[in-house]
Amino acid sequence: MNNRNSTRFFLPAIIMLCLMITLPQVIRAQAFEGEISMQMGSPMMGAQKMDILYSIKGTKLLQTADDPQAGKIAVYSDLKTGTQTIVQEAQKQGMQIDQKVMDSLMNSMKIPSLVPKATGKKEKIGSYDCEVYVITIDSTQEMDMWLTKDLPKDVTTAIKNCTEEGLKSTGMKSDDLMAVFDKGYAQIKMEVKQNGITQMTNQFIKAEPKKLADALFVIPADIKISKYDPATMGGGAGGQ
Repeated sequence: MNNRNSTRFFLPAIIMLCLMITLPQVIRAQAFEGEISMQMGSPMMGAQKMDILYSIKGTKLLQTADDPQAGKIAVYSDLKTGTQTIVQEAQKQGMQIDQKVMDSLMNSMKIPSLVPKATGKKEKIGSYDCEVYVITIDSTQEMDMWLTKDLPKDVTTAIKNCTEEGLKSTGMKSDDLMAVFDKGYAQIKMEVKQNGITQMTNQFIKAEPKKLADALFVIPADIKISKYDPATMGGGAGGQ
């Protein structure tokens, strides 16, 4: 994969990695099997929303979304192997990221710790009674979270474990946030703000327990996979 093609592929890959901060990405073995639906919005997208579907089975996860610019993006995650593979179907290309490589990269960078603070506010999001928490990212950015205890335990655990692994994938420190989730909370809605202006929203839509076929989590044979090379971060991946 040459540098030009690698860069074109890598930009939407970065978008999906950024989503891991607020959206579940990799799960631990757990009771829940089925689909979790989320919806993302941004002022840059206008009234358009991006539907994100998480198909979960054991230690496997498939995250799919239709990006307005990049088209359909799928992220295949395998907890046993510690790999995530981001696939752009239109280009028949995929980028495999090894968790150990990502951990090493992030350990060399100064990543802020996420410390949620209760605001004392309570709001209803859909049918869920929520408590509002805020995380200060830096002097201009913050993350507002609406957390609930109304979801079934298996769904709450699934979202918590997925979020934890997703945070690890980006190198974000999450002990304080996980401590809140350990109290039985699940994230229903999130807003990222800069200078008080909302930049991105993410909202839980539904969880549907169902049996999923193993074949769903297999990357199509016509997808050309390259391995992510942190030495060329921002410039692509080294081919296999």
